[in-house]
Amino acid sequence: FSVTITFIDALTILIISLFIGLYFRFLFNRFTNTFSSKIAFGNSILLIIVSVAALIAVVKSSLALSLGLVGALSVVRFRTAVKEPFNLAFLLLSICVGIAIGASQYLFALILTILSTFMILLIYRERSNKKKRSLMPLLEEMDTFAIAIPSNSSIDKIITKLFEYTEFFKVVSYDSSNDNGINLVAKIRINDQYSLIELEKNMLMEFPKASINFYSSPLI
Repeated sequence: FSVTITFIDALTILIISLFIGLYFRFLFNRFTNTFSSKIAFGNSILLIIVSVAALIAVVKSSLALSLGLVGALSVVRFRTAVKEPFNLAFLLLSICVGIAIGASQYLFALILTILSTFMILLIYRERSNKKKRSLMPLLEEMDTFAIAIPSNSSIDKIITKLFEYTEFFKVVSYDSSNDNGINLVAKIRINDQYSLIELEKNMLMEFPKASINFYSSPLI
């Protein structure tokens, strides 16, 4: 036997799946770090939610269609490999939400969407904090180099010298004005004091009116 889907039910399922699909696409584009294209994968998530919801809505209305679905799925093959586990989990979550909407379980779909949002935000926050903690020891071991040069000077030459005489550097502050000139502060890592002397000597040769300050990070 089969049950005809009313126009109101079909429209409700498609509209809810569309809005939740757009919301999941926003979550993926905003809170994921992936090597794949965020735009393409986000659009795939949107289409998966809408198509799965429509598929379940049609299948639940007919016993014959539900039995035929087994044979249809045995023919279709998806050979595109999803290499990142988080992307695969996002696809599984999208399918679950699509099934809930297609089965008219709107409350469950809403609860699943809310809980998944909290989980995604929690994962994103923990990953960001872990990245910050991993960079803190590196920045604490580095020394501070500050230089002030006239406003008509070129900052590219400063960057070139830092590349040449330091192991690693990171610009943490840059200020430029006609009255105060150019002020640049960078975290640097140098091999020894001779590299620092050579860096200072070359900076003064390039910028005779420069003011240079060096601050060694304290050892804890």
